[in-house]
Amino acid sequence: MVLSSIPLKNSPKPLHIPTFDGSGQAVHPDIVKIGDSGYVLAFTPYPYSSELYENPSILVSRDGISWSEDEIKNPVVRPKVSGELTSDPDVVYAKNRFYLFYISWKWGGKLFKKARALLKQYTKQYFAAVTLVTSTDLKKWSEPIQVLKSGGISSFSPFTRLIVSPSVTWDGIFRMWYVKVFGCTDSSPRVYYRESLNGVEWSREKRVFIKLPEGEVLWHIDVEELSDGRYLMVIAAYPESANCGKVKNLYLAVSSDGLNWRTYEKPLLVTGPEESWDSDSLYRSTFIVEDGRLCLWYTGSRRKIWRIGYTHTEKPLFDEEVYSLNVVKAEL
Repeated sequence: MVLSSIPLKNSPKPLHIPTFDGSGQAVHPDIVKIGDSGYVLAFTPYPYSSELYENPSILVSRDGISWSEDEIKNPVVRPKVSGELTSDPDVVYAKNRFYLFYISWKWGGKLFKKARALLKQYTKQYFAAVTLVTSTDLKKWSEPIQVLKSGGISSFSPFTRLIVSPSVTWDGIFRMWYVKVFGCTDSSPRVYYRESLNGVEWSREKRVFIKLPEGEVLWHIDVEELSDGRYLMVIAAYPESANCGKVKNLYLAVSSDGLNWRTYEKPLLVTGPEESWDSDSLYRSTFIVEDGRLCLWYTGSRRKIWRIGYTHTEKPLFDEEVYSLNVVKAEL
């Protein structure tokens, strides 16, 4: 089912996001608000689309606009194995600590690439795994634990999809949604759902049913649970004729059970006007709902310069007492 629209205005300029590489270029934000203490932002640098710097990093803010490290040493995660890369962070506050989920992945070798080319498959990655680190203070982080894995030897199969863009919520149970794809030009990605009591051991995956407007391909997602029991999803989508680096629209979807979703027909946000900082492409974005209003931190780019901007709905979308569960009623 497709719903009506809730358009947002593009931010006239991006936020200043300090990055460990000094570029100030950043993608894939995810956010938590902790009481009156402020905001926590997980993201990765992505200077000129270089995946080598895409290591999960953390910033803090009092107002969600001005960001700093505040003695946090970024990146908080670096690849542990030669040839391994990281991406797609998602941060959750639960049980008095921060849980940072992210993707660790690796390109295939020459034999793998040749086999995939012969099979005419999209995926050039050998494996992609959801990995977890935790912290009580954002400064000291646990050793990484691999909690889910896709690919490996099975990547030689033409039917193997790899995990991207995990999105996790907590309401006493950890709930994870993620996308499985053949690659960056896949025209039919799928979304799946799992549950966990501890963030490490997860249930069997369940298929999620969601339909986008015709001609649009779902790529990255962010899901948040609302205090009234509903779920919202912000979807980065690209045209069927393009690829995942050409995301033009963000869509909003709603669900009562986390498995069956209804999408708003018109985009929540589109690329900015010509020559603006977000005129070429959008990407994975994140949001909170507070006082009934939706606040969005979104990725945009122009000429391969990636930034994060902020916008919000002018009027509340929900009753003012409704909030998303990543607005945590706690203090640090």
